[in-house]
Amino acid sequence: MIAPVKQRLSKILLADDGTLKMNSVVRFLADLPHDSETAITALRVFTPLEGSEFSRVEAEVEKTKNLLESRNLRFQTQILQGYPSDMLHQYAGENPPDLIVMGGKAAGRLDGLLGNVASSIVHNGRWPVLIVREPYNSLQRVLLVTDGSRASRHTCDYLGAFPLPPSASIDVLYVVTPVRATYPVEPAGLALPILTADEEASINRDNLRHGQELLEKARLELGEVNPINLVIKVGDPIEEIISYIKSEKIDLLVCGGAIKRRINGFITATQRFATSTEHFKNLVSTYESDFGVCRVVLSRYVPADAVLLLDSARLSVLPLQGRSFQFRALAPSGDYDAGEIVGEYTLEVRNQEAQAIIRGVGG
Repeated sequence: MIAPVKQRLSKILLADDGTLKMNSVVRFLADLPHDSETAITALRVFTPLEGSEFSRVEAEVEKTKNLLESRNLRFQTQILQGYPSDMLHQYAGENPPDLIVMGGKAAGRLDGLLGNVASSIVHNGRWPVLIVREPYNSLQRVLLVTDGSRASRHTCDYLGAFPLPPSASIDVLYVVTPVRATYPVEPAGLALPILTADEEASINRDNLRHGQELLEKARLELGEVNPINLVIKVGDPIEEIISYIKSEKIDLLVCGGAIKRRINGFITATQRFATSTEHFKNLVSTYESDFGVCRVVLSRYVPADAVLLLDSARLSVLPLQGRSFQFRALAPSGDYDAGEIVGEYTLEVRNQEAQAIIRGVGG
């Protein structure tokens, strides 16, 4: 296959936040193979609250200019007043870039992948966004995560034409989520069987085969400019992606919108909202600790001061003898027939020592 022609990044928008992260961002930009027409716009946005500190903002912009000059990059600077997310959207809309480059937060388990401004640009913007995290040393390994979706295919096409350093290699990762033979029943949080063991094994084999086919398609779409390594994993997608990044020392993570949104979901606890924000979300449905994973289910039947601790593998919903759901006709009334569905079910608890209730929980 003929390798795709590498696209030229003629317009790069650098979101300058005035922090030390700009050192890593500029080093990353300098490592990309640019041509003489590549122009970088370093955009600094200062909020109304920083109006009295404009001299500090100018000094921080001057530091970024010095960093760009030291790497012999062609650039211009812009300083705007407003809120960073809003002004970045506005400027990029009026001056469409080939790429937006930003620094990422560096705290916590997964919230380090994005900050609040970067998350807004990724979710709501129409432009490719590249997040650079500290510390940055060199661009040697690139991880492309694919799930076969339309967003993943667009991402693959973009990376295939992206001007990576010739020495950089690309790992293409597909994660197979294993099919389980049970499904949850809400709100009780129970697990009821729907597949036999043979059916479960057959579906998982088919999913693995499908994953291999998607990886081969990705290889063809990327071309042969950079070395490519195909990787398939089985498990939770986010856990496997993060584990692979850590174990293989990946320098760059590339994924489509579906997977990106799942990663972003881990930062809700640290998000801040601007005055223009109209929608908020505060929800925990799963708690994971060193002792395992626990689903959190809301039920109006549990007393306000109580918490149920249940092992769903040892619980079942079963009908009383002869009392499974059945239809019973009632006497007709007027010009229509009537009936009722009657049934009586109970909760079967196996090994009551595996279940618990805590009372007197304070609000």
